[in-house]
Amino acid sequence: MTLPRALASVWQGLGDRRGARAAVKGQVGWNFRTGQLEGPALQPARCHDRTTPYGIEDLLAGSLELADLGYFCLEELQAKQAVVGVAWGCVG
Repeated sequence: MTLPRALASVWQGLGDRRGARAAVKGQVGWNFRTGQLEGPALQPARCHDRTTPYGIEDLLAGSLELADLGYFCLEELQAKQAVVGVAWGCVG
């Protein structure tokens, strides 16, 4: 979400030809089994999607994790599968 430029020192966006922009993104965790929603966790929009505060410790054995390609990291997916036996899928 774009914010006023005066907030660019706190909520860094990606910028444009006119200089720094301010923007914020929110990430959520949603447990489909229980319906529990975690978040939103607010971050500067410049942060990579993989800086999510929701990690493998939040997953139960047999879980299915759905994420878009911004979260894709083969090493992390293999670690999740090894630690808790999680199935995963990416949508793009």
